[in-house]
Amino acid sequence: MWLSLGLAVALNSTNAYGVPAISATDLPTALEILGEKHAEDRLWQMEMARRLARGRMAEIQGPSALAADQEARRQGYTDAEMRAMAARLSPEFQQMFAGYVRGVNKVIDRVNRDQTMPDGYETLGFDPEPWTLEDSVAIGVSMARRFGTGGAGELRSLALMEYLKLQPVRNQRFDALDELIWQDDPLSTPTVSAEDDLSKGRGVARLPKFTRADSEAHLAQLPAIPVLELVPAISAVHEEESRLIARREGVLESWGSYAVVASAKRSDGAVHLLSAPQMGHSTPSPVYEASIRTPELTIQGITIPGTPVMVIGHTAKHAWGLTSGVADLEDVYVGATAGESGYKYGTETRPLEQIRETIKVKGQESVPFVRECTHLGPVIMRTKAGTHLMTVRRAFYGDELKALEVFWDIAHATDAKSALAAAGTLPLSFNVFAADARNIGWRYAGRFPVRAPGYDARFPLPLDPKAEWKGFLSSEEMPHSFNPKTGLIVNWNNKPAAGWPNMDTPVWGRAFRNDSLIHALGTQPVTVAHLVGAAKAISEADSATSGSYRELFLRAMGDAPEFAVARQRINAYDGSQRNGDVNSAFYLEVVNELRRRLYSPAVGTLLNPSFFQQAVQPTTILRQLQGAGSLELVPSRRRERVVREAILAVQAKADTLAPTAQGAIRYPGEEPIPYINRGTYIQIIRFGAQGIQAGTVLGPGNAESGEHSRDQAPLVRNWQFKPSALNTP
Repeated sequence: MWLSLGLAVALNSTNAYGVPAISATDLPTALEILGEKHAEDRLWQMEMARRLARGRMAEIQGPSALAADQEARRQGYTDAEMRAMAARLSPEFQQMFAGYVRGVNKVIDRVNRDQTMPDGYETLGFDPEPWTLEDSVAIGVSMARRFGTGGAGELRSLALMEYLKLQPVRNQRFDALDELIWQDDPLSTPTVSAEDDLSKGRGVARLPKFTRADSEAHLAQLPAIPVLELVPAISAVHEEESRLIARREGVLESWGSYAVVASAKRSDGAVHLLSAPQMGHSTPSPVYEASIRTPELTIQGITIPGTPVMVIGHTAKHAWGLTSGVADLEDVYVGATAGESGYKYGTETRPLEQIRETIKVKGQESVPFVRECTHLGPVIMRTKAGTHLMTVRRAFYGDELKALEVFWDIAHATDAKSALAAAGTLPLSFNVFAADARNIGWRYAGRFPVRAPGYDARFPLPLDPKAEWKGFLSSEEMPHSFNPKTGLIVNWNNKPAAGWPNMDTPVWGRAFRNDSLIHALGTQPVTVAHLVGAAKAISEADSATSGSYRELFLRAMGDAPEFAVARQRINAYDGSQRNGDVNSAFYLEVVNELRRRLYSPAVGTLLNPSFFQQAVQPTTILRQLQGAGSLELVPSRRRERVVREAILAVQAKADTLAPTAQGAIRYPGEEPIPYINRGTYIQIIRFGAQGIQAGTVLGPGNAESGEHSRDQAPLVRNWQFKPSALNTP
């Protein structure tokens, strides 16, 4: 099928691209073999992953990695805590972990004996140590935290309010907060309609609703912390140092992702699923493809090197995919310290848990480190004066491994319905999509906290019993859908359901990338070729502003002759950002000009141009121009005039604007591949009358060196796919 559609190359073997076909008598044995395969193909990547996850990079890379090690240890777990987490898993999953560790160590023993380890070991001057359970647990925890979480943006809001005290808008700073961190935009496209959402809004009804009086009273309870102290705290809570090193070393560190499921009625008579996790385009890939066959389970999908888990995949009976859910599962709390070893919790004084460690640093003396925790979670920072501390509470804290076990529950499902039921127990935030030969469905998964009333979800909470969470939403209260009337479910990390608020991070608005995917799919019947075409179209689209401003721009210009050049450029802009395109460069510069003209006079530059662009999003500008903003930056009668002035300003410099420089995928030894906005791994499934037909691609290849390190780069370049080992003959 894939060859007949021109979407793949002919294969003599499913192993032609180095995708192992593992056969075993049971899953623990299969996972032992997977451990061997991971270590044979990705040992250096796994070495970097375990050291980064456990805070041990500085001992091989020196002082440049010390901050990342401190970050990892500050928010990570001790060895004893990780062993306790593993002990809470089911006996079978514990056996799978043990088998996986044995498999990795078979390879480590061999390369140490034969001195055939990857070059990185010789370059940095050390040999691989035995692999441990704690190594795999730490990588699993790190993966879960980076891609199944959202929230902890409260410190950004606090920094914004401190910054705005010095700006022209200081007397309206709560209005400015509402402008930049809005809660719900009714024009933001949800994953499913209210009609198709089986939660019927029960979860939305329990989410925080706060008044201006609540916001003012909440902020008054918090200490005044200088902006320049809050900025590093923001980086710390999001583990930015670790992410930078992960990006450099090709370790899993980011997850966007889009997915589509279409019913047989909405398609060509077959059920379709597209899953495209976006984790960057490093070499080697952050993930590893494998197929496993045991008497109880036959499956193919992507695994995470260093862990015994398959996160996205398919069997002959069902398939599933994920996108990051971006749910607010974390809150930062701020409280007073009580000396060096205690903190205030309401009127109580409580002791801090303090664990003293030593971080080895290559080329210098070891550095002492103290990991501190409140009863809610790790302390991420103290103020410079030492009077207050910040601690982060996570709904999934201590339970991250549960997610890895749930992925195997999803794999063991017999159909889409049971897969989604399993997904409902995930503690982390994912959009989970599932399909079988007759059904499609989606679930917004995650352990979502019910916050105390009277607090603004955008601010850190005070360390006080009154501000404690009041439980969690049940899986049935979380948005979900099964066989929707539309026959189509589309998600690109967008809003799950009508009325679901942004809370502390303004991600969902009326200008959002999911709209470009919906537009690319159109109304025609879904086919495999159609899904590939849609994925290709959005890879070159301006996903944030595509088409959002066109009508507004054209209306402002009218037929006035002075806009001749601008009118031609804007009419010619089709929403794409192709390399060298002057029309997209013009259109986007008008948006930038509006950002500067509307917001700089009121809120300043927000410390630097990068922060300014992140804070004043395309949706923010559009809401202001459409009269939906919370600040009236320009009277309604002057809005079109401001747009005209911005267009004329850009038209005056049109000849000097640099054409669009579209990002490219750059694999070593390969010519750049255009259009970077695509899945790291793409899985397309078709359940038809003859059974399953599946195609996948994982660039640049399944190995970090050798013949399979870049053999899928041509497939990526040409939008081709290799057939799955599970395809019906």
